[in-house]
Formats: sequence, C-alpha cells, structure tokens
Amino acid sequence: MSKIFTNKVNFLFLIILTLLFFRFVYLDQDSPSYMIGGICLEDEVVYSNSALRDYYNSNDKLIEGFKNLENEPFMFHSYPLHYLSYKCFGNTFIGQRAPAVLISLIIIILLYKITQHIQLEYYSIKEKGYFLPLFVLFLVSTDFTFFTFSRYNQPLIYSILAITLFLYILFQNNLKKNKTLILGVLGALSVLYIYPYNAFLPTGFFLGTFLYLVFNKESISEYKQLLFVSLGGLLGIFIFIIGLYLTGHSIQEYLGSFTEYDNARPTINTDSWFKNLLNPIGILTTNLFRFNPVLLWGFLFIIFHYGKLILTKKGKRYHFIILSIIIMAFFQSIFVNSYPFKKWIVLMPFAIVGVVEIMLNHKNKKELIGTFIPCLLIYLYAVKVNNSSVYWEALNYGYYDNLPFYFYVAFTISLILLLTFLLIKKIRFYPIIFIPFIASIYFVYFNKPSFATKEGLQKFAPKISNKPLFTTFAYSYSFYSNAIPLCNSYDIQFAPSRFSDYLLKIENANFDEVFYTLKIMPIDQENFNKKIGDSVLYNDQKLRLIDKFDTRYYKVFLLK
Repeated sequence: MSKIFTNKVNFLFLIILTLLFFRFVYLDQDSPSYMIGGICLEDEVVYSNSALRDYYNSNDKLIEGFKNLENEPFMFHSYPLHYLSYKCFGNTFIGQRAPAVLISLIIIILLYKITQHIQLEYYSIKEKGYFLPLFVLFLVSTDFTFFTFSRYNQPLIYSILAITLFLYILFQNNLKKNKTLILGVLGALSVLYIYPYNAFLPTGFFLGTFLYLVFNKESISEYKQLLFVSLGGLLGIFIFIIGLYLTGHSIQEYLGSFTEYDNARPTINTDSWFKNLLNPIGILTTNLFRFNPVLLWGFLFIIFHYGKLILTKKGKRYHFIILSIIIMAFFQSIFVNSYPFKKWIVLMPFAIVGVVEIMLNHKNKKELIGTFIPCLLIYLYAVKVNNSSVYWEALNYGYYDNLPFYFYVAFTISLILLLTFLLIKKIRFYPIIFIPFIASIYFVYFNKPSFATKEGLQKFAPKISNKPLFTTFAYSYSFYSNAIPLCNSYDIQFAPSRFSDYLLKIENANFDEVFYTLKIMPIDQENFNKKIGDSVLYNDQKLRLIDKFDTRYYKVFLLK
C-alpha cells in the first residue's frame, strides 16, 4: 500500500510540475482582453523603468538632455531581477516578463510550506501528509487569475509575494518578539517599497495584535508586542529612507511622484460616498473570485470560521491578525479602490489559507454548508454582473471580451463537486474539479496564441533602428529594436503642457529623423480611419504614415 501511495504522490507531483512549466510557454504572446487579464502593454514597462533605463544606458541607447525612462523611486523592489533579465534576454517581452514567472514559483513554494505547517502544527495531522499540500499546489497552479499575473510584469505579483511571506512567518509556531519585529518591517516595506495599496497589511497586523491582547485580557507587560509591531514599522520606514538616499533620491521626490500621478488619476473617489460603502462587497465579485469560486468559498470560510473561533474565545493570535487584515482590506476599499477587478488578487493567499481550513474542517458539515450557500449565491451574482458590458463602462476601450459563459457553468459545477466530495469523503475524485480551470487557461493562452504585438514591433525595428522614438509610451514600442525612446512614462499623458516642451527640445536637437508611434483603441478607430492615409495630424503636427500593425484589440501606427 505504501508503494502504491508513493507512486500516486509522485505522479501527481509530475502533473503539477508540468502545469508549472507551462507558465514559461508562449511568454511573449499578446496579453488577453483587459477585462479578463487587466494587463496593459504600456503599463508593463512602467513597472521596470529603472532596470530598462540602465539596460539602455549600458547599450548607449539614451540621448543626453532628454528625460529617458527616469529611475522611478518606487520600483526598486523589482530592479535587480529585471535588470538581470534584460541583460539575459534583451528588450523583449521574455526579458520583461520572466521575473514574474520566477516570483510566482516562489509564492507557490511558500503556500505549499504554509499548508504543511498549518496541518502539522495546528491540527496535528501527520498521516497522508502530502494530500492537502498537493491539493493546494493543484489549486494555485490551475488558478486562472494567478496564472495571468504570473506571466506579465505587474507590481501585484510582488505584493502577493510580500503577503505570502508575511503569512509564512506568521504561521511559524511560538511567534516571538524578533519575528513580530520582522513582520512589522515587512509590512512597512510592502507599502513603501512595493505598492501603497498594501496599507491594509501593516494596519491589519497592528489591529489584530491589539485585539488579541484585549480579548485575552493579557497583562500590561504583554502589550510590549504592540511596541515591537510599531518598532518594526518604524525600522521599515528607516530602511526605506536610507535606500532612497543611497540611490540618489529623496522623500520629497518619492512623494512627488505619487502626487503627480494622483493629480491625473485621483486615488480616492469622492463622487459618491454611498457607492463607496458598497466597495467591500464588490471585492467578492472581482476577477480573483469570478474565475475561481473555490477561492471565494475559502475566503468566506476563513472570515466566518476565524470569526466564530474568536467569539467563542478559542481564537489564536493568527486568527485575530488574519481576520483584522481582511477587515482592513474591506475598510481600505471604501477610500482606495483603484481598478478593483484586478488589484484585489493580493487577497489570494488568504483565500488559499481559507481553502486549507475548509479541507481540515470537512467534518463540520454545518460550517461547510453554512458558508457554501452564500458563496454560491454571491458567485452567481458575480457571474451575472461581470458578464454585462454595463459593468465595464468605466473601462470602455471600444470592445467587450470575456470568457465564454459555459466556463462559468463549469466553474460552478466544480464548486458543487468539491462540497459533494467533502461530504461523502471521496478523496480520490478531487482532481476532477480542476479540469475546468485548466481548460480556461488553455482556451485563453494556448488554443490560438497571438504574437501580433511582438511581430509588429519586429517589423518596425529596421525602420527605427538607432532612431529617436517619441510618444507618450515610446519606451513600450522600443522593444525588439534599437530605437532610442525620448520620453518617460506618462509624462505627456499626465501633463499635456510637456508635449510642447518635448517638441521644442526635438526641434532644437536637429535630429535627422524622429519617429512616432500611435496606438488607436477600437473606440477611436472610426474617427482615425478617416484621418489615417499618407499623413495624420497628431497633436498639431502633420506626420507621415510609415507602417502599421493590427492586434486583436487595437492598431499601432508608425509615423514620421
């Protein structure tokens, strides 16, 4: 029996390794519909500006006097890996995206170790110890949203890494003062070094620690734990400030970069505070959960299960901390809820922990069914609203694209099957529930992969080699060529007055030729099709059409 069990485990590990390998396949393909993936070609490069600038500088591809791919003070967390990747693979999509794949593999390993630790330390389950970690590996490897963010350059993958590492340290038994200090440092750096929207992590950590001490009526001496949480946060801030100055930046410059961005795209929506109060509910309908109702069930279960343990005075410290972090995420969404359909993927590690708790508490049928019913109702509502073009009006780029409806039916069936297998205790049938998730990944990424953007940029390359390239997103369209981008990300888009300044600089520089790229979304194509001929009027400049290429969702014109 032992040999048979070992062979089954090895076979499942082989399947998982195969699934993980496919994260590297077709890494240079076009991104899916924005509604599905939330990935934008231009934004991808923004998040590796510092590394790309230094890579171009090492290849003499920068022109003195122009603000070329400025070293943004809030992208240092990804710099080393991105610079190494650009040096290995060049200014290609693989060079840009390979770091995300590597980070995702680290996250998967950490979630595997967290699962092992929970079942061994908190539930004392040693027999068949491989089953639950393997289940989690299948769940993470086949999750559509996480697969997407594992293949494209976005800061959210680093946020997930920071949160997963936070949970890994938190679940270590006997959380001592030094680990409390480390968690405080990690919480602060996740906000300052990685993404400001991670603010719910350190605030939830402090709140959870405080509530744990209050509910358990700990002695005054135990409140020193709050001091270590605070000291850790202050130490994280100190490390960040030192890092800024060592790299030639200042706090004023760091804050200024966000102020300028916020002036163009306000972080806090004050149009309707009543609508803002509904934002926490909206988290449950975002891409993370609409593409995987099993994660939605795990997320709801962890809220109700940990809440019940706390109210019945059985709550451990990690129960208070995790529940408080989730509460602070809900609270934060009322004020800061930018692009919620994709950015709340950062809650994935908590949903995974919730699924682990479901599996370990499968004998408690009352809790299983009690959380399953609201999960199913919320999921059906999420499918309904997400499959309506009205839901995406704020992101109307002239097209609406989504997964075929039958995938959502299959996802729902998987959720129901999981509950059924738990109730009848048929462990060997669990892999069946992952089939629809694998199918959705295949359908979007491997069925008919498109490389139109890569091929189009390669077609532009001979024409713009060693030539200045100037547009709002020139850095994005300089890939696969030796073109020299003349402006920084968002400079012109966020400050229109700068456009005339750049034009004056270009005129004074007396370049022999200057090329422009122009991206036209479907919502604008009807108007531009009337104008694009041998020439086009672009920001009061008459430019000649040199070349163009089409992708599924937009057109790109090369002008001169």
